[in-house]
Amino acid sequence: MSDGDGWLLLAAVAAITFAGASAVPTGNSTLEDTFRTTGPNSTINSASGSNIPSGPLAGCPGFIVGQRTDAGMTLRVYYSPESGGLNCVSGTRNSAVDSDSYLRTEIRLSSYSGSSWPSYAYATGRLGQETVSGAYVTDANDLCVSANVAYYPGDGAPPQSISMRQFACR
Repeated sequence: MSDGDGWLLLAAVAAITFAGASAVPTGNSTLEDTFRTTGPNSTINSASGSNIPSGPLAGCPGFIVGQRTDAGMTLRVYYSPESGGLNCVSGTRNSAVDSDSYLRTEIRLSSYSGSSWPSYAYATGRLGQETVSGAYVTDANDLCVSANVAYYPGDGAPPQSISMRQFACR
């Protein structure tokens, strides 16, 4: 290896190290910043509507604590210990979604009957989108959650939905 090759190798290692370090959340990051990355147990979000003031998370962090597949859809709820316990919902239609149809996911603390975030959250997908995720509730440690995914066909047919009630009581 020539002297020039050593500097090139050093520059490449420095660039890779810097790029990897910039992806790690810092102590000053917000909850949304912390979870705008995805991992093997995460889902990608592209919602068109939500009641969360800063919008749904880019993906559901943590690990799956509940899953149900029925009526051609899969509903998953994730848990992360961040923010006093964070539960996030992901819903997928397991077949094509018509271009004029959409999905909507909802999650709530089971003891809460209102419609305000952070105890209740929803995310509505874009027309034709097969997966919607990122609606989340916080301060969920030691509390149960309920979750739902609904498919709204564009042809006026009644919506189809699946739910999980009072589970993930961590």
